[in-house]
Amino acid sequence: MSAPSHLPIATLRGRLALLCLVATFVACRAAPSADTDTTDRGGGDVVFALEAEPEILNVHLPAGNNTLPLLVNAPVLLGAFRVNPDFEYEPVLVEDATVAERPFTVTYRIRDEAVWDDGTPVSGDDFAFTWRTYTDPDNEMTTRVGYQLITEAEVIDPKTVSFTFRKPFAAWRELFFQVLPEHVLAETNFNRVWDEELTASNGPFAFESWDQGNQLTLVRNDRYWGKSPALDRIVFRFIAAGNSAAQALRAGEADVIDPRPTATIVEQLGNMAGVVSDVDTGPAWEHLAFNLNHPPLDQPAVRRAIAHGIDRGMITREVLQPVHPDLAPLDSVVYVSNQPQYRPTWADELAYDPQESLRLLTAAGCERGDDGIFSCDGQRLSFRYATLSGDLRRQEFFEIIHAQLRDVGVELRAAFADAPVLFGDRLPGGDYEIAEWAWIGGPDPFGGNDIWRCDGELNFTGYCNRDVDDLLERSDSVVDPDTRAELFHDADALIAADVPVIPLFQTPTLLARRQGLEGLEANATSAGSTWNTEDWEWSE
Repeated sequence: MSAPSHLPIATLRGRLALLCLVATFVACRAAPSADTDTTDRGGGDVVFALEAEPEILNVHLPAGNNTLPLLVNAPVLLGAFRVNPDFEYEPVLVEDATVAERPFTVTYRIRDEAVWDDGTPVSGDDFAFTWRTYTDPDNEMTTRVGYQLITEAEVIDPKTVSFTFRKPFAAWRELFFQVLPEHVLAETNFNRVWDEELTASNGPFAFESWDQGNQLTLVRNDRYWGKSPALDRIVFRFIAAGNSAAQALRAGEADVIDPRPTATIVEQLGNMAGVVSDVDTGPAWEHLAFNLNHPPLDQPAVRRAIAHGIDRGMITREVLQPVHPDLAPLDSVVYVSNQPQYRPTWADELAYDPQESLRLLTAAGCERGDDGIFSCDGQRLSFRYATLSGDLRRQEFFEIIHAQLRDVGVELRAAFADAPVLFGDRLPGGDYEIAEWAWIGGPDPFGGNDIWRCDGELNFTGYCNRDVDDLLERSDSVVDPDTRAELFHDADALIAADVPVIPLFQTPTLLARRQGLEGLEANATSAGSTWNTEDWEWSE
């Protein structure tokens, strides 16, 4: 699954057993002490500090299709498979899934023990309902890729369901990443459900409450059919970004933080007693996107000149390597660097070469003005640069890129916006010229196909290359992984030649926890850091 990452991101069951003093930011947890009985794996609460608050909780709609709602959803609503830290698919709700080729059919055998938190079995009807929800044109789904290929759902028995496709779909394991409860949602407007609460759970935790502006609480699901979670609650506390997360951990006001790492935060955490932290190469990849409907950005020579005028290596060294020394510029838009299929296809197209920038612009007939800025066909190379307002690191990227491009005769003008405006209005509406944000890569690159298809629902650039469309269409149907990877590499090379975007780098991830909180495992995939909360527990 690919999702726009706001990083830091913008998207009621029972009562708290402890008094949460939100105003004074006292931690709402009961960590085991020396004289606490931990025979039932410890119990207690964990406070997970987040740098921002979700807009909504429905991860299937555009406003909820980003990192924060996914972190909250992962312990509550499970799917057929989940992605582990090794980029492998693990069956969760299903015991197994079998594939037949003619016609292409996927049959799921659902675990007999899998139930919703009200005791209703997770069934084939739920899988079929999920498919119908995705293909209902009245529902404002972020993407319908894969689901729209299904022509028939057959519920063979309560725990077995089969889906027939009109053609092979190689990324079938990406479907049903979250299964929807038919008995809860059948009579609802899906565009309005789960804005402020999650009304069902088939996972280790269930939704308890959302005190907007302060915190969101999940409570242990006592009907969970899998490994019984040790914790009583997970409290997602909303705090200011950056250093405040580390300060909350230092002060005992948070037990886990998953902030955007900076050199300052990494250094702070390294000096904190009783804190364990891990930095990894994450799945989110930052990029510059060109609006190809805005001349002269419709000219490949202009885009290539901008690409050669940006020193991605310098940005990586100065801003990111102090956080993660192994980070390097990203040279693909289909695979991230920690996937085995990764190939640096874009390296030549994006090589820093300011003299080549000047040559390209001059050869295209562009003329440099007295102020040092080129004009092409009478259009000055001065562009509005959109990114997330209040995001200090992205603003730092802007300052560096602004200075670098000024040297090759291109001007950038800051046009920052908050998340609802940027991701809800300006990008989908094409109201930008150059924009910088992140996509979240998944183990299967099919989720990014709609970014590059001519009429893709996630295509915010206006890019269109029918040869790329053909390769991506074929990649959907080729099941052999090696053959399929070559199709993606071929598409990547064509996109690189057209330069509709400039991939910059993967952003590092940081997961830090209080010593004594065990079971957390960093997951540098789109699954996120809450992928295995049933394993979290306080040790003595």
